[in-house]
Amino acid sequence: MNEQYMPKSTRQRGISLIGMLVGLFISMLCALASMVLYKTLINVATESKIETNHDGQMSTAFLTAQLELQAAGYGIEEADNDDIKVVHETKKLKVLWRYKDASTVICRGLSETEFTGDGMAFSELALVEPALGCTESVD
Repeated sequence: MNEQYMPKSTRQRGISLIGMLVGLFISMLCALASMVLYKTLINVATESKIETNHDGQMSTAFLTAQLELQAAGYGIEEADNDDIKVVHETKKLKVLWRYKDASTVICRGLSETEFTGDGMAFSELALVEPALGCTESVD
């Protein structure tokens, strides 16, 4: 071959192995960051759904309790403050009430129990009804 047509320096044209490795490393970092972001978003969405469900249940429970408590003393002749009682016990608080539905006297209440587990404090709210009969004069 004729030497006058040969380039004086032989530079590589195209991509080098180091350039490919750097590009591969950057794309792997982007893929990993996308996966971590996806996992975080899924966790947040799941926790949000659980908390929203819990808030809805609490709201329904308090609305039911409010409607029940508004009926305290209803239908009972000479109803007074004895138809609603607040009882304090160790780690337990009870609100008890009674009302009359047609000819039946109904006694109900809410009980809040506090307890600890796994190093956290919990509170349970439950609707309670008496095991024995309920009358207008029972304490």
